[in-house]
Amino acid sequence: MRAGQSWIGVLWLRLQEPRVITALQTISYLVFSALGIVVLLDPPRSIEAPAGTTFTLVWGLFAALGGLAGVYGTPGGKWIIERPAIYLCGTAIMLYLGMVMYLQFTAAGNRWPQILALTLVLLSLARRFATIRKYDYEPGK
Repeated sequence: MRAGQSWIGVLWLRLQEPRVITALQTISYLVFSALGIVVLLDPPRSIEAPAGTTFTLVWGLFAALGGLAGVYGTPGGKWIIERPAIYLCGTAIMLYLGMVMYLQFTAAGNRWPQILALTLVLLSLARRFATIRKYDYEPGK
């Protein structure tokens, strides 16, 4: 670290270009990790009751592992690691989305806002996958 440069500045310079996109994607994977950990530590009763403990634990585990893999692979442009992260996070969201859709049609309440928000998350993951699918590492590295 150079004199006068903060540890945040050093981390920022290590991010793959475009740095803002890389930072936002890494933060997204941190949120996925947090989602998985929260689900594993205190499963939401609204999902666990109809779906069961195993379903809820698998959903949480996929989100946590996918998030951790993304946090590891994304900052340095290790897309060969980020692709499985996208698969795991996408599967976690699809499991959750499927259960929310099931509840929309079988239980009282309006879950359309959740369904639409989860669909946006899936689209975001699909966009990221389309961006990195051709390469194992950032081209030119």
